[in-house]
Amino acid sequence: MYMTEFITNQLYGKRVMNQNGEEIGILKDISLQDDNSGELDTLIINVSENIDAELRTTLTTDDSGNILLDSNLVESVKDYILVNT
Repeated sequence: MYMTEFITNQLYGKRVMNQNGEEIGILKDISLQDDNSGELDTLIINVSENIDAELRTTLTTDDSGNILLDSNLVESVKDYILVNT
């Protein structure tokens, strides 16, 4: 198993929260910039039912309503993924 696969498998299903402690959703998938380098590109997040309506309007979504966040916004990963939105 490649290291990238190992890391992404550890992240799937984790809650994603912003720096204000607001839950954005649950990590559904991660797209890679390049399969060879394994560099992360975009977090694909299932939207939380409890997400603040104003916060949601500031975030990019795909055609299915999933939130798309640049991987550079990740601040830390513990029991949840903390992002700077």
